[in-house]
Amino acid sequence: MIVHVTNLVDLISAFGNLGTKVGGRTGPDARTHEQQEWWCLRHHLFTLAANDQLEYPITIQKGERPDFCCTFAGREIGIEVAQATHPLDQRELTRMENEDGCVFVGQLGGRFPDGGGNTERAWWADVLKTVRRKSRKVRSYPNPLPEYSLLLYSNSNAQRLIFDWPKAFEELDSKFGQLWRIIDPAIKSLAIICSRWLLLLEPGNAKHYALWNDDKPTD
Repeated sequence: MIVHVTNLVDLISAFGNLGTKVGGRTGPDARTHEQQEWWCLRHHLFTLAANDQLEYPITIQKGERPDFCCTFAGREIGIEVAQATHPLDQRELTRMENEDGCVFVGQLGGRFPDGGGNTERAWWADVLKTVRRKSRKVRSYPNPLPEYSLLLYSNSNAQRLIFDWPKAFEELDSKFGQLWRIIDPAIKSLAIICSRWLLLLEPGNAKHYALWNDDKPTD
């Protein structure tokens, strides 16, 4: 448990090495699901903290249903982590890793082998599908918390073929309202890690931030 963190420096100290690295997709040192969860949580919280978007004090407890039970300034929030990546792209990413990453964008398989197509729409479809799936699970949790936040990690061909993320976020802004009509009302926010960005969605409010970099010096 990470208890009573009151600022970014404390948060970094409390996390230690949790979530700094994950292993490869395959092989003897392949990443575990828990490693991925901590990586996502670390970059999510550190990014928000660096932009003065966190409420202190914070407590964090690792769980299963939800993945993390947290309090932010006394508010109890369950954080659910999931990957929003199409299965075809999952297989392509594994192939790229097995070939030491020696595949150029124009040689990608998955859904966009030629780098064309409506990548923004495909990315959004990945997100919506994952949100629906996680929303159904949240409804069945025992001992429900007052509110939940979904934390998604997007690593698809569509995601890698979008180069102007701020512009993509603006173009998709009209679609954000769809989320709150299809998910459990206990889910109050959605965060998406994609490329070098963190997208944060709340009803009527959309923000994006450059993703936290652990190599960046901290005041």
